Amino acid sequence: MQKVGQILKEARLAKNLSLEEVEKVTKIRPKILLALEKGDWNNLPPEPYVLGLVKNYGEFLNLSTSWLLALLRREFKTSHPQFQAFTKEGRHLWFRAPNLILFWGMALFALFSIFYLFIQYIMFIGVPSLEVFSPKEGIEITLPVVDVSGRADPDSQLFINGQKVDLAKDGSFSSQVKISSSLTTLEIVAKGKLGREKKIVRTVRSAL
Repeated sequence: MQKVGQILKEARLAKNLSLEEVEKVTKIRPKILLALEKGDWNNLPPEPYVLGLVKNYGEFLNLSTSWLLALLRREFKTSHPQFQAFTKEGRHLWFRAPNLILFWGMALFALFSIFYLFIQYIMFIGVPSLEVFSPKEGIEITLPVVDVSGRADPDSQLFINGQKVDLAKDGSFSSQVKISSSLTTLEIVAKGKLGREKKIVRTVRSAL
């Protein structure tokens, strides 16, 4: 049976064309053209690409492309069964690249999602933030009450000396606490959703 490569070569030589002249029209490199004419499939792309190359080359040489492609498929099946297997399974390395890109893209997305959820989890179970702006430690006051203000995690619960204090949307708070003795200790506690807490203790002196 006549080989596809032999048919291409004979048709080119019959037209007295060099590989370089064919390249100018078909844009197929001489190295590829030579491999096609030799039937050197190991140094050529997978079957679907070879089919396209042979079709273009055959059209340039005014050959019947349907006839050439039929011969080429038969040649692949008889002498290069690995190409047939690749075509059936669709798993040749040339076609794995998009799948690999998709796979690694999904893998990276999954990793970032897990990392994000991990950070959210740490923030969820972590100790809530708490700042006390006033009073300052050891300050002396001349009134029977002291203003306590600051900022805590908006999702936490705030307690001053065991009494719950409402937080604003941004976590800020302000409350007045009665002074019962010359030396009063203020215990400000922010409790997270899972019971984790942060505590700040301030001592104030009364000049009354």
